[in-house]
Amino acid sequence: MAVDKVSNMPPPPSIQAVKLAGELEIDQTPSRESYGVKTCFAWRLEISAQARQMALAGIGRIAAEGDRLARIESGEDAIVNMAAESNLAAEAIEIGITAVARPIIKYHPSSPQMIDLSA
Repeated sequence: MAVDKVSNMPPPPSIQAVKLAGELEIDQTPSRESYGVKTCFAWRLEISAQARQMALAGIGRIAAEGDRLARIESGEDAIVNMAAESNLAAEAIEIGITAVARPIIKYHPSSPQMIDLSA
C-alpha cells in the first residue's frame, strides 16, 4: 500500500463493479391470438378462409336444392320441405375450455462492463 507523503494518508480505495445489462423481449402475440385478440393480418387471413368455406357451402347447398327440385318424379313437395328445413335450422354454439399459447420469451445478454465507482 502506497502512502501519500504530503498527508500521510493512504489513497482512497478503488471500487469496481460489473454491470450486466441484458435485454428481455416478450412477444405475447401467440397468447393473444389464443383468446381472440389478433393482428390485422391474422384476422384478414382467418376471415378470408371463413368466407371461402361459406361460399363453397352455399354453392353446395344450392346445388343440392336444385337436385331435389329436379327430382319431380319422387312425389316430394320439395319447395315446402326446403322452406321448413331452412326455418327450423339452428346454429350450434360451441363452448369449451382451450389452452392459451405461451408467449415467446427471449433474453439477449450483453457483454459485462466494468464500472469504476471510486470517483
